[in-house]
Amino acid sequence: LDLSYRLMAGGWGLAWIPAAVARHHCPYPQPAASPWAITLRDRNRRLFAHRHLRGARAVAFAAWYYPSRLLLAARYLVTVDRARGAAVWRGMTAPLPAARQP
Repeated sequence: LDLSYRLMAGGWGLAWIPAAVARHHCPYPQPAASPWAITLRDRNRRLFAHRHLRGARAVAFAAWYYPSRLLLAARYLVTVDRARGAAVWRGMTAPLPAARQP
C-alpha cells in the first residue's frame, strides 16, 4: 500500500489486471501472529496514516484504528494473553520512525 501511494505521488499510474494471479505459499490455517509481528503491524499502520492520509481520511483512520486496537488489546488481556495485549499497546503508542531523507 505504501509503495502504491508513493508511486502515485511520483506521477506513476497503477493498473488492476483481473487475470493476474499471485500465489502465496503460507500454512493454512495461519498460526497466530507473534507479539513482535503485532507490534510492527500496528505501528506500521500508524506510520502509513501519518505519511499519507490527510483531512477526513486521517480522521476516519483514527476513528477506526484506536477503538479497534483497544478492543483487540482487551480481548487478548481477557484471554490472559498479556504478551499480545502488550504488543497491541506498543504498536499504538511506539514513537514513529523519522522520515527518511531522499
